[in-house]
Amino acid sequence: VTQSDLPSSSGLGSSSAFCVSLASCMHRLKGVDLSKPETAENACQIEIHGLGKPIGKQDQYAAAIGGINSFRFSKNNLVTIQAFPCRSPFFQNLQNSSVLVWTGKTRNADRSLADVKKHLGIRSQYLKKIYDLANLVNKKFFVEKNLSIDEFGQIIAESWRYKMELSDSINDETVRNKEEVITRYPFFGHKLLGAGGGGFFLAIGPIDVVRDFIDRERELICFQPTFDTEGVRLMSG
Repeated sequence: VTQSDLPSSSGLGSSSAFCVSLASCMHRLKGVDLSKPETAENACQIEIHGLGKPIGKQDQYAAAIGGINSFRFSKNNLVTIQAFPCRSPFFQNLQNSSVLVWTGKTRNADRSLADVKKHLGIRSQYLKKIYDLANLVNKKFFVEKNLSIDEFGQIIAESWRYKMELSDSINDETVRNKEEVITRYPFFGHKLLGAGGGGFFLAIGPIDVVRDFIDRERELICFQPTFDTEGVRLMSG
């Protein structure tokens, strides 16, 4: 029996979360205890190599490790993990300043990612820009230690602009209609999560703006997420 709080194909990594949980459970049944990184890597082997999914490793590691992390994936398969401290003011403020907004549309991630790969040769400069933004967040949080919520919101907004350039299928009419509602409010920034073409927007803004948005836009399905800090875990046995 499986249970999920949200629908599949919604851009929140539910497929990888399921695979991570199943891998952890099956290894426990065989009397094998894996570390969280080992569980993530095992799920990657199943999804990427076994099932041939055109995906990366970020969803499996996010589901297995929990919390908010900086992942660096090297060509030699080495994965470096640096965690944002869950008790830091930034972590708590980010949770209170975030809202997820449902576009009303699920999508096939494989199709979207295949289209991105098809055009990657002529649009690779946008992927490089997104990579540079990730490095900027790392630098400002871990080195300079001065990353603010409003600056983080502006960075994800910039990454969303570059992401839209990767494929024409990422931002369709349904997505644009929901985005138009979000842009009526003074959020710091927003972006569509997952492969694109549907799923959830993440919007980040002042706490009063988030509350006002949720209160006023009652026709939308939206909610504030609670960050999980534990990752994969066995409830019993």
